[in-house]
Amino acid sequence: MTGASSRNKRFYERVWGSQDVVDYRLWSTWPLINRLAPKRALEIGCGNKPRIPVAGNYFLDINSGAVDRLDKAGGKALVFDLSTKLPFEVGQFDLVCAFEVMEHLKDDRKMMAEIARVLSKTGTALISFPLNMKYWADYDAKVGHVRRYEPRDLGAFFGQAGFSIDRYAVVKVPWPNGWQSRLLIFLVDYFPGVLASVQGWLESRGESPLRTKLYLRNWTEGSADNLREETTALFILKKRNDRGGF
Repeated sequence: MTGASSRNKRFYERVWGSQDVVDYRLWSTWPLINRLAPKRALEIGCGNKPRIPVAGNYFLDINSGAVDRLDKAGGKALVFDLSTKLPFEVGQFDLVCAFEVMEHLKDDRKMMAEIARVLSKTGTALISFPLNMKYWADYDAKVGHVRRYEPRDLGAFFGQAGFSIDRYAVVKVPWPNGWQSRLLIFLVDYFPGVLASVQGWLESRGESPLRTKLYLRNWTEGSADNLREETTALFILKKRNDRGGF
């Protein structure tokens, strides 16, 4: 396990270790995933907050507590180091999801290539991550981020793995800076259970930005410019041999 993987594992086991699995239908991504109607889906790094139906689907995570809970809920979950090759066959899935995962990985390009390998030719990948290094804060480092992504680089980043961006959606995540960043770091260090409980309470009341309705837009030449002031975005990817809509 790499140094970044070890730090991520320690952090998320402290914050999420005792939380139950959250209902996947609560998230803003559910209407999109429901329309895709995947027959076999994989979600990478979801912790206790899956976005795909748990029963019968596949999950990889470094958090052993979350994996145990996903298993008990009917998922096929493995504790897995994401710095290594994914333990699946070529083209095994018609949907692969990685929400707020890529920014934690030292070798994100390797992971994108692995997602392409296990995704079927007509499958869909859903990838989201934080944008724009100008928003980098100490809290990014605390939660295990290696980077934030620059919008102008996204076409090349996804393209290297054989993907094209089909559509995208802005996710309005208010990223902490200054005193907010310092407060959250203090809670993580000394009261991780409190932070997790507050987060869960906000989500149960529908006040998480991750539950706000997504507005999908076609990806065009000017789309990268539209993301220069945003903190987070979701990308719907298709393999270059299949740009069909849904």
